[in-house]
Amino acid sequence: MRRLIACLAAGFLLSPAVAEAHTHLESSDPEDGATVEAPEDITFYFDGPIEDYNGVTVKDAEGNDVETADVSIEPGDQLNITMEEPLEAGEYEASFDIVSEDGHIMEDSSSFTVEEASEEEAATSDDASSSENNAEGAEENAEGQTESAINEEEAGSGFGITIGLIGLGLVAAIVALFLFRLKRRT
Repeated sequence: MRRLIACLAAGFLLSPAVAEAHTHLESSDPEDGATVEAPEDITFYFDGPIEDYNGVTVKDAEGNDVETADVSIEPGDQLNITMEEPLEAGEYEASFDIVSEDGHIMEDSSSFTVEEASEEEAATSDDASSSENNAEGAEENAEGQTESAINEEEAGSGFGITIGLIGLGLVAAIVALFLFRLKRRT
């Protein structure tokens, strides 16, 4: 009986630690509570890999959804939200619902304020951004579609589930081996 308990304990100790590690939000850009100039992207940084996201929303002070252009997982431990247009002055809340590599779901949000741009900055950025947007728009659209297809393929890998199943299989094999040896002795 002692050997059975020892084998079971060894099996659990040898099973992957990944199944116990939960991913947590480390920080965001813009930071929670920050006052910033109009961001074009909102990024959440995590302390471990994320597998997929179930939903992302950006809301203004009145609770209205703000249009996003793209959402991507880059390079596995950050969630990037690209805005359709730079955010106007006001208060915003960006929320996410992600699936960590171990299969656990995590929801959180970050609130920030976009400050009013000075008249000089607004005029300069309008002139520069309109010509840049025309040239970059086609390129970003093509890249975004390719990255979205890659992210969808990577998100379906089920790595955490595979590791968990391997661990369970290892435990089952150890128990079966022990029972087989126990039966042979009697």
